[in-house]
Amino acid sequence: MKLTAKTESKFGQQGYMMTKKTHMAAGILTGIIFSAINNFEFDKTVTCCVISSVAALLPDIDILTSRPGKVLKLVSLVINKIFGHRTICHAPLMYVFIYHIIRLNQFFCIYAAYIDVAYTGIFSHIFLDMLNPAGIPIFYPFSKKRFHLASIKTGGVLDTIAHWMLLCGIIYVGYCMVKGLSVFPEQNMKYYSLLAKAETLIQYLYSKLFII
Repeated sequence: MKLTAKTESKFGQQGYMMTKKTHMAAGILTGIIFSAINNFEFDKTVTCCVISSVAALLPDIDILTSRPGKVLKLVSLVINKIFGHRTICHAPLMYVFIYHIIRLNQFFCIYAAYIDVAYTGIFSHIFLDMLNPAGIPIFYPFSKKRFHLASIKTGGVLDTIAHWMLLCGIIYVGYCMVKGLSVFPEQNMKYYSLLAKAETLIQYLYSKLFII
């Protein structure tokens, strides 16, 4: 759903940003799922969860009062003054473009798994921000129009429910990994196969779009 100009004037106000704990929970969940899919050992799983949880906060570096904004104050100030909130740091196309540049570098390819898990955390942030009224600029820098899928506000009932659902997901995946159980039941594998094919198609389209 496209946001109107009236909604855009409220960007950055309390109530139009997902909470830090929700973003971190989503980052940890994507990290542990990524680890489960790749059958990582405990140490590497913990590393992936830390990376994805930190990466899940990174897009909000364009806010001076955010955790990454406080850590990297100068960077946050520059980004905020030049671009504002929820522009370049919340633009999926920009992250895809940067991803392709990074993966061309042989040095970074050594850490491909960590780069990939960082991106799962970043995109978990972007997806969650599409669930509140402020939305994100999906087609930035080609368009600044923002889109959202739902109207979940910060600290509301739905936000709290989402947070606890993410925590339950973390516990479930963690339990399955400890017990050596399959995170994804066999009867659901056909759906994951379809998702894998969809992901391959998306990657192919992006590779054609961003030819370096």
